[in-house]
Amino acid sequence: MQRFALAILTVFLLLQSAVSQNPGRFQSEIDQFKADTTDYSLVGNLVLFTGSSTIRTWTNLQKDFPDLTVLNRGFGGSYMSDLLYYADTLILQCRPATVLIYEGDNDIASGKKIEDIIAEAGKLVQLIRQKLPQSTICFISAKPSIARWNLKKAYLDFNKLLKEFTLHRPNVYYLDVWDKMIGADGNPKSDIFLEDGLHMNRKGYVIWKELVGEFLHSDLSGRQVTFGVCTSLTYADTLKDIGFAYVEGSVGRDLMPGKPDAEFAKKMKEFDTCPLPVIACNGFLPGTLKVTGPAAKPDTVLKYAEVAFRHAASVGIRIIVFGSSGARSIPEGFDRQRAREQFINLLKEMGPIARKYGVTVAIENLQKSETNFINTVREELAIVREVNDPNIRVMADIFHMMREKEGPEALLEAGDYLVHCHIAEIRDRTAPGMAGDDFRPYFAALKKIGYRGGISIEGSWKSENLPKAFQVLKDQWKTNQ
Repeated sequence: MQRFALAILTVFLLLQSAVSQNPGRFQSEIDQFKADTTDYSLVGNLVLFTGSSTIRTWTNLQKDFPDLTVLNRGFGGSYMSDLLYYADTLILQCRPATVLIYEGDNDIASGKKIEDIIAEAGKLVQLIRQKLPQSTICFISAKPSIARWNLKKAYLDFNKLLKEFTLHRPNVYYLDVWDKMIGADGNPKSDIFLEDGLHMNRKGYVIWKELVGEFLHSDLSGRQVTFGVCTSLTYADTLKDIGFAYVEGSVGRDLMPGKPDAEFAKKMKEFDTCPLPVIACNGFLPGTLKVTGPAAKPDTVLKYAEVAFRHAASVGIRIIVFGSSGARSIPEGFDRQRAREQFINLLKEMGPIARKYGVTVAIENLQKSETNFINTVREELAIVREVNDPNIRVMADIFHMMREKEGPEALLEAGDYLVHCHIAEIRDRTAPGMAGDDFRPYFAALKKIGYRGGISIEGSWKSENLPKAFQVLKDQWKTNQ
């Protein structure tokens, strides 16, 4: 009898889950939006809010932001997948200059995997970018609530990954509302919710009004670029104390795709205790894994890459930097056009594998003294455009750009294709501030394209020089010409 009851309960829960994730349940609400005949695509600087009931019940948006033209496209009870499904009606047809998204709250409460929610957010960004390449996208963090406080850890984990997800995507932002909604006792403020302990009252929306207003009225050109260092995870404590935002690791040393999974399982403990996020890894392929020339082994490379991507996804790393000078250099006497075709074909096969694990492969420009193939950002860009895969993108190493006398205008051409940067001084590849190099023209170009990713120091540095390097980067970014 107990087994029968358990079976009935299991079937009920499965059916309930299937119903709750069927986007058709919102059709009547979507039809109401469609019935609005206003052509919002003609509205200049439209700010569109969309997402679940927290957005839908923000009924006085226009009063809260009287100097802006705002539109509420919230639909209660929705998941990230629902917004993706109805994105054309809710977002794309309105052509907003800025779109603010609140999803994930109901997803977490339903037991959905965080990685799946982030993957859907990635698909949503890709969809918006295809139709609205200049629009600003802002993901609002999941809020704390009394009703769902038992899921606190899951919400914090989601917010952490959502923030990291936005870091390397141009003109995509993360807005934290969590901290301002927590009281002095460490719990959600009790006076900002309705009786259900989930939805906010006016006091709650006043908090959101201030946070969202600050975001909407801020100078977006100076926001959300972060600085990190290419180094071992063991330096993370030192970097955090200085003010750096992340660590950039090594594929071979940290993701260990050439070693048994059991060894990587031990390495994962370092990621779990690392005080800074590890958002990227470089040193992708060993020199023995050739990608050009007669010794190229694309099948072997792809198998190696899949293990690296799988390990990266398991520890939250979203960018793999493809420098690998030894692997990609063209053998003497080998046809350069044929080598280029080999590389492009490899990337076309690598893109779907990277997408499977939520990873972006960023091709790196390297100076001629290190490789005879892809020495400039412009060369990267031409290849990435030909590959035409959203998970194959451009990375700009400003040190190599300067060595090859490539100016900042190449960054303007790269635009939204650019997802990551490296930096060092031109003469001895020292950290910024050691020789006094001026990076402001490159920073000005990054600002102009709305770059929001990481800028990693890669080169020769000493721990005692890193505080100065960090301050120089901040100052030059703030005061660029």
